[in-house]
Amino acid sequence: SDIEVQLSQAQIENKLIDNIMHSIKHNSNLSSITPTLRELGSEPTIRVIENLQNLQRRANELRVEFTPKHPDLKAIYRDIRANKRTILANIKNLKKNILDKQKNLSKLKKKYEKRLNELPTKEKHLIDIQRNHEVSAKMYSYLLEKKSENEMRKVATVADYEIVDHAYSNGKPIKPKRAMNLSIATIFTIIFASLLAYMRHNMIDRLQNIKEVKDLTTLPIYAELPILKNFKLLKKSSPLLLQSFRNFRTKINFNHPRKMGNVILITSSPDREGKSTIVSNLGYIFQKAKYKTLIIDFDLYEPKLHSYFNLGLDKGVSEYLAIKENEIDNIIQKTGHNNLDIITAGSTREDASELILSPRLWIMLEILKKRYNYIFIDAIPLRIEADVLYIMKYSNVNLITVQEGLTKKSFISNIQKHIGEYKFKNIALLGVING
Repeated sequence: SDIEVQLSQAQIENKLIDNIMHSIKHNSNLSSITPTLRELGSEPTIRVIENLQNLQRRANELRVEFTPKHPDLKAIYRDIRANKRTILANIKNLKKNILDKQKNLSKLKKKYEKRLNELPTKEKHLIDIQRNHEVSAKMYSYLLEKKSENEMRKVATVADYEIVDHAYSNGKPIKPKRAMNLSIATIFTIIFASLLAYMRHNMIDRLQNIKEVKDLTTLPIYAELPILKNFKLLKKSSPLLLQSFRNFRTKINFNHPRKMGNVILITSSPDREGKSTIVSNLGYIFQKAKYKTLIIDFDLYEPKLHSYFNLGLDKGVSEYLAIKENEIDNIIQKTGHNNLDIITAGSTREDASELILSPRLWIMLEILKKRYNYIFIDAIPLRIEADVLYIMKYSNVNLITVQEGLTKKSFISNIQKHIGEYKFKNIALLGVING
């Protein structure tokens, strides 16, 4: 029976060792395992743990003043790791000793059991009963003793705090602050609802499909072109994109068969539907068909055509209209393509509107119409209606770009009003589709 009691104690000690190893590996409170180690008789390990705790306290103090890269902290971290390795090694040795003890006890138990098996059945049964009784009694006494020791340790532990005063309350909860939370939620709800309403209004007002144009105006759609991104020319574009511009060219040729002086103006809403990209590519596609072509940047406020051909704004429309350049040949520049020339907007000026009303505008266009088959004008967006409407008087066809998901429906409705007011002709829409 003594052997079985010792064997049970060894099993308990083995489980305690496993719990201690788990606590050390997971950085649990080391103070909680000290009593267990003292009970297991591992005083050297207890001293190492106490040293480790001192190092950890010292590291916490230094972390307040220094970064982890400080030499003192790095040295302490090395000592902490070394102490942990020592503790684990000691506990592993302790576990090995307990396992050896358990193994020896198991062998001794088997030896006695072999002798018992040689006894008569009745005597063997009586001995088993006595042995089980003694083992249970001793194990109960052992566990009761350990429980008493543990309770005595709890009583002996003096708390390092004291009650200064009793807690008090005004009866109202500190958290959550329901009134404040409700106010914040209400404010955020109003902001979110307003933002959602604004977004819905803008999305609803945008043209979702080119086919919706028919419900908004009687103006015809002259052509439909896919969106051209990144301000590129058609030199390396897809066959579908090239074909859409070729079809556009064919329609212009059919509707305006004059050999010289065809003036085509392209404008847009203030939402940037890509008019400059379309004008530059129309010039490119017409020069490919051997037509002598000119593109003119009349957007004197935000010129862009020059950037497609890496040109500057030293001389252009502004200089000619302001009589800083008397000769029109001085403002015509080459684009690098055989049959395509360009007149840039020139330097930006505050009196751009007055320049456009200059009589030299008509003189300039009349001279150019005698030199070129097709003249494409990149006009100011229709946010400055007076300027655009004045230039429209000199063009054969006026195209207004509208783009799916970008152009506002209200803008299309306003176009119809301007046409009726100024009695313009040869106005059509140029649809830019998401395709």
